[in-house]
Amino acid sequence: MSIRTLCRRSLAQPVVLLAAALFFAAPCLVILGQMQTSGFLGRDFPVPLLFWPGRHWGLSVWLPAWLSMGVIAGLYLVGIGRLAWRRRLGSVVLYTYAALFGGVFLKKLTGFLTGWTEQQAPLSLVGKVDMALFSGSHNALWEECVFRGIPLLLVLLAHKKWPRYDRAVTLGYFLIPSVAFAVYHVPNHGAFRLVDTFFLGLFFAYVALRHGLLATYVIHFFANAGRVWSLGRIANLPVNEIAWLAQNGAWLRQVNTVIVWLFWAAIPLAMLRLHRRETAGEHRPAP
Repeated sequence: MSIRTLCRRSLAQPVVLLAAALFFAAPCLVILGQMQTSGFLGRDFPVPLLFWPGRHWGLSVWLPAWLSMGVIAGLYLVGIGRLAWRRRLGSVVLYTYAALFGGVFLKKLTGFLTGWTEQQAPLSLVGKVDMALFSGSHNALWEECVFRGIPLLLVLLAHKKWPRYDRAVTLGYFLIPSVAFAVYHVPNHGAFRLVDTFFLGLFFAYVALRHGLLATYVIHFFANAGRVWSLGRIANLPVNEIAWLAQNGAWLRQVNTVIVWLFWAAIPLAMLRLHRRETAGEHRPAP
């Protein structure tokens, strides 16, 4: 068995899939815990359906938070379950690590080569913790629908109508939405974010074509949800606003660390088990 095959098969082992599912589900469950204990899920507020950063126009609909966040979190958890059922979740976790590290590297490289800095104004979270968590979760779903989902439908239609241009259509799916995705971030972040968001757009397009749109949403949600682990340690936030995170943050972060290490330990253990099984099969006498 080749190393590549061994790695691919190990990522599909039940213990790796379980650790990957816990790894992805943890921040979503923590966000829901914060929103439930703060009373946010009992509120109604306008949920944006159509908007663009830096523009005053937009379209929103008033919904109860439990419904809107329930749909968002439900789709996320269903996406995790679907990827695990199809034995692809382990690979998607590795993709996520690669994308996040790649994005950070490109941001630092962009700043080093151009001298640019991010133009986003410092955001005060006082009175806005739950809304910030909701916005990150909502933006992940909205952006994937707009920049990957709708273009993917157009690609499928184009493949059926003009099959001879399959390569050009696929290339367009990678480039056009990725450019739009990068430009979309300029009003709030400045030109500094053009390079890394274009790279992430290409990455999400690849994942959407290989694993489906739900996979890109899972990765995007997870990347946006990472802030929840540090909110309980922000000194200038009112304690009553983050009481649950402040009181439980230490052990929640410890549990998350254990889950991360469990995932990384499960991969070599699964590889060793598969290798031993393969070796034993080769040395088994023929009947």
